[in-house]
Amino acid sequence: MKKGIISVILLVTLLVTTVLAGCTSSAPSTPATSAAPTTQVAAPQTYELKFQAHMAFEAITTGANLDKFIEMVEQNTNGRVKITRYPNDSIVGQQQILDGVSTGTLDVAVTTPSHFMGSIPILAVDDGLPLSWDSNYEMEEILWDYGLEDLVRQEYAKRGVYLLTDYSAAPSFLAIHMKEPVQSLEDLKGKKIRGFGSYLDIIGKLGASPVSMALGEVYTALSSGALDGVFLATSWSGPNKIYEVAPNICSLQ
Repeated sequence: MKKGIISVILLVTLLVTTVLAGCTSSAPSTPATSAAPTTQVAAPQTYELKFQAHMAFEAITTGANLDKFIEMVEQNTNGRVKITRYPNDSIVGQQQILDGVSTGTLDVAVTTPSHFMGSIPILAVDDGLPLSWDSNYEMEEILWDYGLEDLVRQEYAKRGVYLLTDYSAAPSFLAIHMKEPVQSLEDLKGKKIRGFGSYLDIIGKLGASPVSMALGEVYTALSSGALDGVFLATSWSGPNKIYEVAPNICSLQ
């Protein structure tokens, strides 16, 4: 199994980025004089932002950490920026998140880069190519010390979206969760397995049939037999109850 240090990204519209940056600074005060006329000061403008993540509230990568982010934004803007978080897939589907932010349907979002590597090829690298890095330290070094995040941010900007940051999907492992036990590669031949990003190619090379599907549809697909397995981070199995319909974890080592 490969360690699940998939990059998860936090996106906002460029307009909102300006708002968030502006709300954290205070204008210099002008000393009052006795001769200054009395003027009415307008109340500071407030902003209500719609926020959606690609995973459920209970997921380890999109749970309490995102709630804390929302809380910190409100505190650091003195209540001028309020973020309402909506359940995954409630406003847009997982694979429509980038368009949702770009068009303003969403103001803020968290997603996995691999969903959009078809239109933004560098996201395949940002997501974490197979065997690319094996620890958080290595991931952070290539993103921040060697400039990968800056390159990715430039590509998002072309779509009217600002990348706030990448963060790790660890601690978890990436593995194939199967309905039936797997003893050898032969047991994967012809099996319909949901994957994502560059891992779809790997699933195909293992002899299985790769399927691209929104995670919210996987449980039903496994239950009905439309899928035989799913390639997924183990930490996401619990919140999505994958263990109920695909209890056999297949290591790729």
